[in-house]
Amino acid sequence: MATPKKKTTAKLYFADASADRFDYNLSLPAKLDRIIAKLKLGSRFKKGGTHRTIPPVLVRTVVNALKKMGARPFVADSVRIRGYRYLQTALEKGYNELTLGCPVIMADGIYGNDSVEVKAGKHLKAAMSTFKHHKMQHISFLLDLQPECDCMPMSGVPLVSDIGILAGEDMIAIDWATLDMIGDSKPNPGSMEEHLENSRENDVFAQVNNRDTRKYLEFAEKMGVGTTKYKIEDVG
Repeated sequence: MATPKKKTTAKLYFADASADRFDYNLSLPAKLDRIIAKLKLGSRFKKGGTHRTIPPVLVRTVVNALKKMGARPFVADSVRIRGYRYLQTALEKGYNELTLGCPVIMADGIYGNDSVEVKAGKHLKAAMSTFKHHKMQHISFLLDLQPECDCMPMSGVPLVSDIGILAGEDMIAIDWATLDMIGDSKPNPGSMEEHLENSRENDVFAQVNNRDTRKYLEFAEKMGVGTTKYKIEDVG
């Protein structure tokens, strides 16, 4: 009788998806670099460590809808680094004319200096008034929700599970509804917020950032920019 072969133990490399502080070394791209090094496959050139951004396929869906209306859309962002470096980072994240179906531009110029600081309030209302009535629409993707901006050097486990998409003409109502929906959700295990009690009155965003975001929305409402009152229509 043949002797049974002894089972071998496979060695696996694992990278935890969580991140408990704002450190590139805790990002999944950085952890993947370390795995690649273990596998002796070399290493990638490091850029931004964040990977939880709006999927390009969703952006393209909006772009296609605008094109059908006869518009000539473009995707824009403002930067704090030189614009050409930011465009390279956007390209690496999958944001380019081929994937989105429209140009990607930097709103404040190639050097990030083409901007003017103004006081909040009446200036925002004045800027909003330049758009024709019922012509400004806002779409918010409640996906991969992070406690910080996507300009941070890492992304951890999202605060809560994906919620969906909110859209409408009133950006204040959208943000207010977003906070309500987050407050109604349970913090994800492994996230920075898993130990926190979550509610509409004290949502995890407010607790993690030690800032009451609703105060800014209430201020905008007083300035006539929008309203915090909303009604949801579920499109299914």
